[in-house]
Amino acid sequence: MRFNEALGEVIREERIAQGRTLREVSGRGSLSLGHLCDTELGNKEPSSQIIEAIAVGLGKSPYELILETGLKMYRESTPELLFAPKSFEWSDQYSDLVK
Repeated sequence: MRFNEALGEVIREERIAQGRTLREVSGRGSLSLGHLCDTELGNKEPSSQIIEAIAVGLGKSPYELILETGLKMYRESTPELLFAPKSFEWSDQYSDLVK
């Protein structure tokens, strides 16, 4: 799975979990609806400014979106593991993100 595809899935899942529309998130984050749609679909490699705008639209921080994306990619690449290995220094800090 490519980063932009995983990020798009993370954004979509979070948006739906919050019950927000694409228009609401794009408006709150001050970015175009088309750019948000393309990012959710994994069609664009978003810049750090776009990730930040989307994070604002979702009420999250950019690092949370990136961390969740990394975890999603990790789980996809090693589906036999249900938990992050102990070697992940941040797993205790972000235990709510490690499932």
